[in-house]
Amino acid sequence: MKAISFLIIIMIVFSCNKKDENCEQTKITGSTIFDENNTMIWFLSGEYEDEFKIEYGARNFELGEGTLVYTQNTINFPNISLGKLIQTNPNTEYDVYVQKICNENTSNHVGPYKFKSPEKGTGCYQPSSFQAIEVTSTTVLVDWGSSENATSWSLSYEDEYGNQYDLSVYEKPYLITDLSPVTNYTFKLTAHCDSAINPYSLRSEIEVTTLN
Repeated sequence: MKAISFLIIIMIVFSCNKKDENCEQTKITGSTIFDENNTMIWFLSGEYEDEFKIEYGARNFELGEGTLVYTQNTINFPNISLGKLIQTNPNTEYDVYVQKICNENTSNHVGPYKFKSPEKGTGCYQPSSFQAIEVTSTTVLVDWGSSENATSWSLSYEDEYGNQYDLSVYEKPYLITDLSPVTNYTFKLTAHCDSAINPYSLRSEIEVTTLN
């Protein structure tokens, strides 16, 4: 799916209700990306099974009058939860408040976190149809579809032993050489768009095993 990438890195520190002994202070780093429908995709990192209550609305809205959404971290490692949480209008300013849910209680509100949704068509699109079109014992030829606004790509790969390599790519298809035979590799591709609001797209990923 094409995605308009509008990345905002945020740091949120939850100050929990002191009367709730089970609600410990939690420090969370999150980021947001917008898809082509201007839906905020929220990457929220925290402890496994942490639950959060999010309220959002137009800039300066009153708490209790916004839209509520809930999310839970369901992945044990690498502690990332992903949800399409906030449906926005293009080019609009919003406030967001977050609470951690602790048993039957919640933490104090944290916020407002302020952001502005992008205009449609001003982002960097995820590379489509990323694939290996030719594989030998020591090389992999990769190709992908068009990436609107892309001026270059970051191609990284990691073998099954944890060795990582990073490449800057300016043309496609691209031949990756000096690989090891009969080895599993994970290839990750990100588009760079100099003219976009955020110059980096969502990442495409494939796994390939070289031949004997």
